[in-house]
Amino acid sequence: MNLKRDWATLRFGHYLGWSIEANWTHPALFALYSVIRPVFASLILVFIYRIVVGGQLSVGMFEFLYVGNAFFMYVVNVLAGIGIMIFDDREHYQMLKYIYLAPIRMYWYFLGRSAAQITVSTLGVLVTLTLGVLCFDLKLPLSAFDWPLLVFGVITGLLATLAVGILLAGIALVTAMHSFSATEAVAGVFYLASGCIYPIDVLPHWLQVVARWFPFTYWMEIIRRGALGARLTPSLAHLENLHLVGIMTATTVGLLALSHFGFQLCDFLARRHGKIDQTTAH
Repeated sequence: MNLKRDWATLRFGHYLGWSIEANWTHPALFALYSVIRPVFASLILVFIYRIVVGGQLSVGMFEFLYVGNAFFMYVVNVLAGIGIMIFDDREHYQMLKYIYLAPIRMYWYFLGRSAAQITVSTLGVLVTLTLGVLCFDLKLPLSAFDWPLLVFGVITGLLATLAVGILLAGIALVTAMHSFSATEAVAGVFYLASGCIYPIDVLPHWLQVVARWFPFTYWMEIIRRGALGARLTPSLAHLENLHLVGIMTATTVGLLALSHFGFQLCDFLARRHGKIDQTTAH
């Protein structure tokens, strides 16, 4: 194991991912685009909410929806970008086979490429939250933040997101170009059933049971408690913060292990069956 080489692979994978995501444009121009996109996405969400509740932004529920949607941007952007990343490298640019010839571990390369999505998403999250405070009377007093819980939630949530993303990247290696639709579908399932914009209590009972197996359900609760200081999901209100921390730690470690071994298996199958330079765009 060469940690120096792995770190270099991660770093340059991140740089390449950022450059491709920005379409090689000037950083200032891409930053402007990264600001405009979450602004209009937030406006759509707020207008829908105003219509549903009859023009009143009820205290508590609006913060629940807005904060959850802002932080879930990480999950949506990372997972949705994974399948496209594999397709670009393997079939659009047709460079994946050459990258495989480099003396690097592919897990760290794909991890760096996925982390670039987090860099882009972070700007979107900050802009979205700032817009909410300045324009929509979002109650986010910094003095009320539970900083240790919030920082823990952000770190473990990002690790869990990367773990799921790398696992999906491995699956995309052994499937056709349509895999990018599957990664978007997985992100959609998490968005629906993880309590992102409404409590999981409104879901059918069977789907509530499924939701409790998703790490992002507990991640959303940790983020809201850290940022809002309130227990807004009735079915999770009985869990103390330490319980949530334990559940999130265990699920994140489990996901990282599954991601590592799952990717290694898919990588082995892709090499064995000649999937590395296969083109399926037809």
